[in-house]
Amino acid sequence: MLLVYLHSGVDFGQTGKEGMTALTLCRGVIESAHHLLSECRYTRRIWQLAAEWIGYPELNPNRWRPRVNALSWWLNISTTAATTAAVPKKAVRSLTMLISWEVWKERNNRVFNQKETPPTRLLEKIKAEAAFWATAGAKYLASIIPQV
Repeated sequence: MLLVYLHSGVDFGQTGKEGMTALTLCRGVIESAHHLLSECRYTRRIWQLAAEWIGYPELNPNRWRPRVNALSWWLNISTTAATTAAVPKKAVRSLTMLISWEVWKERNNRVFNQKETPPTRLLEKIKAEAAFWATAGAKYLASIIPQV
């Protein structure tokens, strides 16, 4: 569903339980893939925390160039964000997929279960999941995550 959502450009203002209007994580505007993954203040906070965690400031949204849709954002963050040899593009792509997936799950948790996770707690989930991915063989991701 996340991939369909990314490519559709549709706003999902009427998802979830009957009659429930699903707004973005930040409750600011009607939801779109672009807003959910890159513009929502909740998601931007997640990206800021992730940038600090791995010590890679290019993941901080304050350094991103404005984009008009989710696909152009995705291509920018997953290809041009990794401009140094110290951070492989494949590592950035893996982390981008992981963060996007966790944000999507948080969105669904709010829509369907009416439960919210603070950004710092979601980052802890991302860290744990990144460790699992690294253990499962995501060697590029493993190369950028701090060892505990």
